[in-house]
Amino acid sequence: MNTHRAYSLLLFAVFLALPIVLSAQVSGTVIDAKTHKPLEFVNVFYDGKSYGTQTDEQGRFILKEDSAWHELTVSTMGYEKQVVRLGAFGG
Repeated sequence: MNTHRAYSLLLFAVFLALPIVLSAQVSGTVIDAKTHKPLEFVNVFYDGKSYGTQTDEQGRFILKEDSAWHELTVSTMGYEKQVVRLGAFGG
């Protein structure tokens, strides 16, 4: 019997608070909760949207802010999907 282990993802995001007239972005790093190593090529998108971005080789991502959405979905093969409220890890 093939067992599938799901690991949690940790998302550390830094949110930029810019005036409404300026374009803002959400950025952060996705790491493995157990090893604390960055995870590459993880899908990051606004919850309920079909487009987003992927993390780079160092687990970092940048996503243009969409003020209509307040949660990010983070997912990749072999890990449990996470939905993170924006501002939850703000710096």
